[in-house]
Amino acid sequence: MVESNNHFNEARTTLERTVTFDRIIRQVAERWKRDCFILSTADRSYDMRMPRGDPGADILALVVKAQDYHTAEEVLVSADGPGAELVRGIFPNTHLFEIMPSAYGWEVPAEKRK
Repeated sequence: MVESNNHFNEARTTLERTVTFDRIIRQVAERWKRDCFILSTADRSYDMRMPRGDPGADILALVVKAQDYHTAEEVLVSADGPGAELVRGIFPNTHLFEIMPSAYGWEVPAEKRK
């Protein structure tokens, strides 16, 4: 498990930390993806807004606001390695409880499923 605190009011710091975190995930995936289920997600969303921009444009100029508080929006979940095919589309975050053991071939007891 790797966690990154990206809750900042300053957009540059938030984006720099996000890019660094992405590089760490990529390095781990390149080294371990054949042997390890790698799941990347957030514990909750927070508020940073920007409209669409042109590819290659300076996205810092596009940031409308960056606030250090949580929102109730959905978060990205991505996966690599054995079991990654179980991570598709939009689903409740409680479904991750079923995905993680299933990626290793473990069955989730019926009373624990939603």
